[in-house]
Amino acid sequence: MNKGFFLPQWYLESKLNRKRKVMKLCIMAIVIVNIVLTDFLIIKLNKVKSLDNRINETKLYNEGNYSGKNKGDMKECKTLDTLSQVNKIIETGIPFKQIYIKNKKVDIQISSEEFNYISLIKNIEEEEEFIIKNLVLPEEQNNKEIRISIELR
Repeated sequence: MNKGFFLPQWYLESKLNRKRKVMKLCIMAIVIVNIVLTDFLIIKLNKVKSLDNRINETKLYNEGNYSGKNKGDMKECKTLDTLSQVNKIIETGIPFKQIYIKNKKVDIQISSEEFNYISLIKNIEEEEEFIIKNLVLPEEQNNKEIRISIELR
């Protein structure tokens, strides 16, 4: 009874012990929540890093495909090379119906009755980049389409 409240000492100590226990429980709960949140943060950061690494690997892989280092191995590069060569020989104003490019092979379908295909064939032969594999003229078919199959040398 040293505080002058006229309360017994054992009552004041039990009240103080209860406050300490509640405070310890609150601190333990806060520490546990912080540990759980830190674990979630670490897991998310690892996922982001792994995703970033995968993106960088695919980016480097794609850059390597078109840089010329793996040119012989990649079909996509062969197709792109063939497309660039086709652009050199083809004139503008040709009424194309379909152009199909796969690796070194090109199939061209031209839909026109008055088209002068002889100049196109001369352009292909003068460029000496392609070999004419097949030529189907409009007289041979009923639908008035010219079909040319060429292959890159």
